[in-house]
Amino acid sequence: MTPAPGGQIASRMKFVMSRDGSVMDSAPQISVVDDDEGIRLALDGLLRSAGHSARTFASAEEALADPHIEDSNCVITDLQMGRIDGLEFARRLRGRSQAMPILLMTAYPTANIERRARETDILFLSKPFEANEMLHVVHQMLQTGGR
Repeated sequence: MTPAPGGQIASRMKFVMSRDGSVMDSAPQISVVDDDEGIRLALDGLLRSAGHSARTFASAEEALADPHIEDSNCVITDLQMGRIDGLEFARRLRGRSQAMPILLMTAYPTANIERRARETDILFLSKPFEANEMLHVVHQMLQTGGR
């Protein structure tokens, strides 16, 4: 924030109300769920550099326990995680928020996993991926709801 003429503080941030009435930044809210801290940090930095607001979770359980997960504009999740994998996490999240755009990423893609993701309108991205590729998919999810 920078001082405006007359000594007032000017801010470029815009805010909106979440479902529970709390105030949120209006930048697209993207939740990242991955048990690999390096991936979480890298995606957090990438998304923020593109003007998005990012929240990270170390597990599907942690994300599902968050009361604001459904306020996300989209979710990026890894496939292979602890007790709840990415497909099961997506299924549970869709049970709470049917229209939630979800991107499933994995370093171990198979035709079966890709098919299962697509059958449930989940986008799929193989690791490793380029930053531009991830941002393109995120933009697509935000514009079209992931479809």
